[in-house]
Amino acid sequence: MIKCVNCNSDKVVKAGLHKSEKYGIRQVYLCKECGRKFIEHAKSPRYSQEFKEHVVRCVVCEELGIRQASRTSI
Repeated sequence: MIKCVNCNSDKVVKAGLHKSEKYGIRQVYLCKECGRKFIEHAKSPRYSQEFKEHVVRCVVCEELGIRQASRTSI
């Protein structure tokens, strides 16, 4: 059974298809609880919370650009 990636609810319905050159055609789902649309097995990279906080710290404190901050080591 498919569950929402945001709220983990099982009240999910099909909401169309998503087409892309890289991944082809994939099913899109809509959560009836939180209203969020999602793809069950999204293949895009997910960054850890630690990495996101590191980039924000570099941008704010060290006044680096986002690309420069993402290239620095944690």
